[in-house]
Amino acid sequence: KPKKCHILRLIEVSLHYFQFIFGSKRVIIGDSLLDGRGSTAGEVEINLAESLETIVDNNAVGGYSLEDIFESDACSSDAKCTQWSVVNGGMNGNKKKAIELMMSIVDRELSSGRNVIIQGYLEDCGGEASGTDFTAFMDGYANIASSTGGVWFIDPRNLPDHPLMGDPCNPESDIYRADDNSHPSPLSGGILGKEMATIIIANSAPTTSPPTEAPGPCTDDADWLYGGKKRKNCDWVAKRPKRRCRLRSEDGETASKACEDSCGNCVEPEIININWTAGFIDPSARSVEVTKGTTLNFRWQGYHNVYKLESRDSFDNCDFSNAVKLTDESPYKYTVELETAYFACSVDSHCSEGQKLEASIVALSKRSQFSSSIRRPSDFKMLKQ
Repeated sequence: KPKKCHILRLIEVSLHYFQFIFGSKRVIIGDSLLDGRGSTAGEVEINLAESLETIVDNNAVGGYSLEDIFESDACSSDAKCTQWSVVNGGMNGNKKKAIELMMSIVDRELSSGRNVIIQGYLEDCGGEASGTDFTAFMDGYANIASSTGGVWFIDPRNLPDHPLMGDPCNPESDIYRADDNSHPSPLSGGILGKEMATIIIANSAPTTSPPTEAPGPCTDDADWLYGGKKRKNCDWVAKRPKRRCRLRSEDGETASKACEDSCGNCVEPEIININWTAGFIDPSARSVEVTKGTTLNFRWQGYHNVYKLESRDSFDNCDFSNAVKLTDESPYKYTVELETAYFACSVDSHCSEGQKLEASIVALSKRSQFSSSIRRPSDFKMLKQ
């Protein structure tokens, strides 16, 4: 036992060292089901950390009720845990209030911009983890996940790759439980950790993608004429664009504007998908270069919003005093028109933590260069946050 405790302490110290170096992690809260010092021997956090190549803080404590778990140090209270919160609970305390109490934890995590994984219990054979109350709150957790965006539920009663885990009275299922036939074994801990990682990986793919051209032709103005002469139209301009694109019609409109195609200024609008939570981790995701008419498609999960800020100073200082709220629903499209635009999320400290975007206008003369080297939020892997 002393050697085992020493090893676990060494792992704990090592994890905190790497957390200091890399500054990103996941946080687990709960009771003895996930307590790394208990029957799973740390296999939950070890497998989750290895699968995601990240750091995991396991703050679950055996014997905790959901009221205790609510007060635990969760992902929402940790600035270095920006995306995924893992929680279990309900066996200790009043099972009939489990759904209500779990929902309060879920609401808090979602409101702070985190996604939530609710980890369900392994059912036992006729013990406390069985019966009507147990089934009711486990089914309630499943309903929370199915009806709430940004929430997932891992149900050990129904894991396709491990059907025996959901058959507790079958002697062959003993490998999934500790000697008390109630708590999970290290094998189960590893399986649950990998299930969590699978959910995170599947739902954390980058939403940023190369821009696609918006429909609609870019054509010359058939009515534009130089000096009012019919033969001096956009086709005439196209024969000597370098000289003639600077000319103006009788009403003052330049050929470069009216004869966009002939003058080589025909730029189709673009749509750039913006991963609205990428800026938490990736500084390059806080700026993007666009041409006039580019549409930014903001996409995210969890609780966030999009405000248009007044100026660069407001952007730098996260000052929302004169900001305009655009939306709190994903996805949202915004078309950049005449000048650089600044955006940020006003939820909690999200802006100061990096959830903001500067969309800088690039001149049409830079079009060819822009098309091949457009800066957009990087395709970083959220799973390595």
